[in-house]
Formats: sequence, C-alpha cells, structure tokens
Amino acid sequence: MDAIHPEMADNPGLGYVTLVLETLPVGIRALFVIALIGSAISALDSYLLVGGTIAAYDIYGKLKKNATPKQLLLLTRIAIVVLSVVGLLVSFRVKVAMDFFIIMGSIWA
Repeated sequence: MDAIHPEMADNPGLGYVTLVLETLPVGIRALFVIALIGSAISALDSYLLVGGTIAAYDIYGKLKKNATPKQLLLLTRIAIVVLSVVGLLVSFRVKVAMDFFIIMGSIWA
C-alpha cells in the first residue's frame, strides 16, 4: 500500500479502504461499502443498547427497587436516545478517538 499511496502510511485504515475502493470492480465495491457501513452500525447499535440497559437496569433499577419492567424498558429507550445525542456531540468535538480515551481516562482517574 505504501508504494501506491505513500501519503496514507500514517493511517492504514483509510489506506485499506482507499485501496479496496480503487481496485475492486463496481459491484463488489458496493458490496464492500455496504458491509463496512453495516458492521459500523451493528457495533454502534450494540454499544448504545448496552449503555441504555446499564442506565435503566443497573442504575435506575437498583435505586428504585419496585420499578416495573415497562418503566425499565421506557428508561432504556430514553437512555439510548440520550447516549446517541451525547455521542454525536462528542464526535463533533473530538477529531481522533484516542483523544477521547485519554479524556475519559483522566476523568476516571
């Protein structure tokens, strides 16, 4: 890849996608892009569901012992929306994911 795109030596992920998009035929290229977007959406969906479940069942459920399953489900859905908005706002502020991990590590410390 360095011989074809030497400017992308610092970002191998972007270089990989660029190389695949330039070398594959049109039909396979579309399938690759669909699979790439699908895997990103699947991972994001899983993280949001886990965050919403933790907020509802592990935090709210422990604080309010007599919470009904309907209340916990509603709170899970609300937490997913809130986490989505917060994640979107953070993504506009942080350019590199490693910067976000450093910020979160310093907050936890």
